Amino acid sequence: MLIKFRTGSYDEHLVFNEELKKINGITSVGSSSYYPGVLETEYVFQVESEEGMKQLLVPMMMCNAEYLNLLNIKLASGLLVNPERTQPPHYVINETAAREFGWKDPLGKRIQGPVGGNGEVDSEGEVIGVVKDFNFSSMHSKIEPMIILVTNSNVWTASFSYAKLNPLHGNDLIPSIEKQYKKQWPNLPFEWEYLDAKYMNLYEQDNEMKTIFEIGLIISILISCLGIFSISALLATLRTKEMGIRKVVGANSFQLFALHIKSFVQFLLISMVVAWPLIWYLSQQWLQNFAYHIKLNLWYFIIPGVIVFLITFLTSGYHGIKSALINPVDTLKHE
Repeated sequence: MLIKFRTGSYDEHLVFNEELKKINGITSVGSSSYYPGVLETEYVFQVESEEGMKQLLVPMMMCNAEYLNLLNIKLASGLLVNPERTQPPHYVINETAAREFGWKDPLGKRIQGPVGGNGEVDSEGEVIGVVKDFNFSSMHSKIEPMIILVTNSNVWTASFSYAKLNPLHGNDLIPSIEKQYKKQWPNLPFEWEYLDAKYMNLYEQDNEMKTIFEIGLIISILISCLGIFSISALLATLRTKEMGIRKVVGANSFQLFALHIKSFVQFLLISMVVAWPLIWYLSQQWLQNFAYHIKLNLWYFIIPGVIVFLITFLTSGYHGIKSALINPVDTLKHE
């Protein structure tokens, strides 16, 4: 659950978080300046390099250690908080930042910033930890370098609180959280949203496209089945005499069945040869919208082909079985 703040110092938000922890059903609470899906403003930082301190534009997020633990952001190396250092902040970076900065061993590297317009440095410190890369924007965008200022002091204002709720009592806890919020900020609206719903909104267009394709797929399958069934019935009627003659001259039931579905299988194979390259091309174009995506392999085409073959086989097979079991006496006695 994400709770938005309109005002208040970090100390006020810290008191609010501590009160939330006392509510039965809330397992953990953390604070952050980050809003899901919105890439943080890039700030000028000076980072250590072989040529000295160099300036870079890097997205920055301020949070406390509880926030990183709450969202299960894994620590790749080092620490989130240095208990021996009392002065904040503690610089933590992601793995992409370590690569972009050219640091093979980032722990202990110096960072200064954010740097103000007149060149003044807000803070200075060393990197004490590296977290594994995580998507702080949607998966349409690549993971960028990020500097995370981990601190529990009042040098910054926490814009958002994050609370992990017991899923069995999620909705029941909202009134209690709102009551605590109104207790501290009675004149401000209580704004909140579920974090999973927020992340789903990042892919709203993709989900809409998925729904459209699913509906189109179901409709096309139904229409195709009706068409195949109708053509199969027509062919069975037109070839009744032929089937009777073939059976009289020695054709067995399996041969008659195979003869009936042969034309359907031929057209199916031709359609697959035409469709597979087109589907591969369109799928590749769509996947390019995502910075991180799967790689298409042969099984993504073989399995649907087998399913389509089974649907065609079952749909046309009904009349194929009737043609195979035909009694030539009943067929030819009217000729």
